[in-house]
Amino acid sequence: MSDPYKLPRWIARIGGLLFGGIFLFFLIWESVGSMLEGDNQPLGMDALMQLTITIIGVAGLFLAWRWELPGGIIASAAFVALGLINPQTMPFPLLAFLVPAVLFVVIGWFGSHHTSQRNARGKA
Repeated sequence: MSDPYKLPRWIARIGGLLFGGIFLFFLIWESVGSMLEGDNQPLGMDALMQLTITIIGVAGLFLAWRWELPGGIIASAAFVALGLINPQTMPFPLLAFLVPAVLFVVIGWFGSHHTSQRNARGKA
């Protein structure tokens, strides 16, 4: 029997990889650009907190490739926290990051339930 979560799983994986890759690209671009320009001003506490939460969220997206439910929960919680700290991120960036995170949560929750039911039927 085929896995009904195969397509949503790959949509979440590609979305997470895409958004995580874009974030890492811009993080490296801004870091290297600041170093080359000699503009090494320290980040403020608010910016540092937002950056840390975003890194945790992206790490959750990458973690979800192996462990869908925990990774999706970490990513979802981080992006919701980011939206609470900075409501200006709500329209596009946060919602774009939340789509794969929520997909991972749904797949992790219902996919594990589906697998356990299929294994129980196979043992009966």
